[in-house]
Amino acid sequence: MSKKIQPSEPANHIAVFQEKAIRRAWHENEWWFSVIDVVGILSETHRPRREATGH
Repeated sequence: MSKKIQPSEPANHIAVFQEKAIRRAWHENEWWFSVIDVVGILSETHRPRREATGH
């Protein structure tokens, strides 16, 4: 059985993946990650918002 780890204050943190920052927030006992930041890293683009919206 796993133990839930409570995040330290402040509630918003930065996660690092492949040396890139991903914004995240702790909300109702779950981590929420910025889709724009994740798309930017996975698509290796310099304009992740444009990639996420398809424009």
